[in-house]
Amino acid sequence: MQKEKKLSVQICGLHRTLAITDTGCGRKRLSLRLEGDVALTNVSAGALATKLARLGWDLLAGPAPECLPLLQVLSTFLGREHYLALYRNAPPSMNSPLTAAGANDLFWFLDGRTAEHAKDQRVILIADAITSEATLRGAETLIEQAGGRVVGYAAILVSPPIARWEDLLFLNELPEIP
Repeated sequence: MQKEKKLSVQICGLHRTLAITDTGCGRKRLSLRLEGDVALTNVSAGALATKLARLGWDLLAGPAPECLPLLQVLSTFLGREHYLALYRNAPPSMNSPLTAAGANDLFWFLDGRTAEHAKDQRVILIADAITSEATLRGAETLIEQAGGRVVGYAAILVSPPIARWEDLLFLNELPEIP
């Protein structure tokens, strides 16, 4: 049995240990796990909200389920009525979903009932951790299909190459992933 690899990080003064999963094809995935971590979600949302408050945007969007706690708290802190949850698998309850292909045969889905909130909106894509630009490209296509325009990105953690993006806000840069 292969031993699970771990990576220790500091986020807004909180220490967390992230699991590293090998997804194949030489790619690795980090597990930040905001669900149930109230302290990390609130501290991260507060720090990102301060940065986001200075920008011109209308709507937040991010992948479900991993970013739902962050999207909820950020939207509350910033006084927003809606956010968009983007899904990698269409839940059975999804109504008239929009869909877009992403990288590595990954598809993104957006519920048709909530897609209308994106029309003519400037959208910030939110992520817990961004380690590859490929994952976000399908999400961008989905937002555009819904009539919105992605104007920036925000994340708790980013890999060093991603940290150089001009339209990105983040809290911490990830150390090298073993």
